[in-house]
Amino acid sequence: MNDIPPDLSKWGQSRPPSGKPMMDEGHAFHHFFGMTLEQAEQMFAENALYYAEDLMWMPGACLQYYLVAFCNYLLSNASIGDSDGASSFFTIVEDQSAAIAGNHDLIARVDDVLSRLEAKQDWYDASVEIYGDFGELSRKCRKLIQTAR
Repeated sequence: MNDIPPDLSKWGQSRPPSGKPMMDEGHAFHHFFGMTLEQAEQMFAENALYYAEDLMWMPGACLQYYLVAFCNYLLSNASIGDSDGASSFFTIVEDQSAAIAGNHDLIARVDDVLSRLEAKQDWYDASVEIYGDFGELSRKCRKLIQTAR
């Protein structure tokens, strides 16, 4: 994985013809631009659900970088009991499967998280009745990534 945060040119890849960032992309840029993986992981530890939404709006290169920080957080002991953070991971993977599928290292890291979510749903305090079955959701995400490859 690259240790250098995405530069301005990477953030500008998905700008519309006007050259102005889209509103949600602007929020993601504001929160994450220039952040290292360690800094971003700390942000996820502070409020995973809030910052995870930004991953939905990042250009592909930025998502590929900062999703690693979210993965690191979800694989750490700091995420114990974070049902919302864990659940939001599935939505990100579903919506961003094409960007994830383009990076073999990221696929492996995402699969590590899916395996942990699948095996430790209770550890995240994520009720099946509220959040769904993490095993089923993990299998769906893996299939989407495989299809996008």
